[in-house]
Amino acid sequence: MADRASGDGGRSERRYLAADLLAPARARRWARQQLTAWGQPGDVLDRVELCLSELVTSFVTCTDVPEVAVTVSVTGPEARVAVVDGRVDVAPLDGMAMRVVQSTADRWGAQLEDDTAMLWFTVRAD
Repeated sequence: MADRASGDGGRSERRYLAADLLAPARARRWARQQLTAWGQPGDVLDRVELCLSELVTSFVTCTDVPEVAVTVSVTGPEARVAVVDGRVDVAPLDGMAMRVVQSTADRWGAQLEDDTAMLWFTVRAD
């Protein structure tokens, strides 16, 4: 998928991943490549990788969806990551994964709409 500008002057990219046990590693690698190409510093990369890995792992192990969509975007010093599954399932909101995200990300949230669940977080450069 090509790099594209978002409406607010930042950059945004989405990737669909098969919801299998390799999805967390693929998501981490892809997000790091995108954020590195967009000039994000190492502290942002490390925090994004940790939070993203936790969320994708939760979706893969707690739901039965065939794929997850991961969106990475950057506006100024802030990186935003969203993970969306193909149906509403609040299971990923519980447990260790969300505690890791809460303690690592600057902001986080969840949106449950129609037949999808989206968990997102933001990380700002220190």
